[in-house]
Amino acid sequence: MNIFNGIIKNGKFVMDDENIIVTPSEEDLLKLKNYEGKKVFLGIRL
Repeated sequence: MNIFNGIIKNGKFVMDDENIIVTPSEEDLLKLKNYEGKKVFLGIRL
């Protein structure tokens, strides 16, 4: 699993260096709204 550090910004995951920006699904967006502006981790399983 690859783990990326980032922040939730304007409803999207933005990696610290802004090389990766992920727009969550509508369902996930509702779950993430309380994390707006907070540091988070994104894990991607290959």
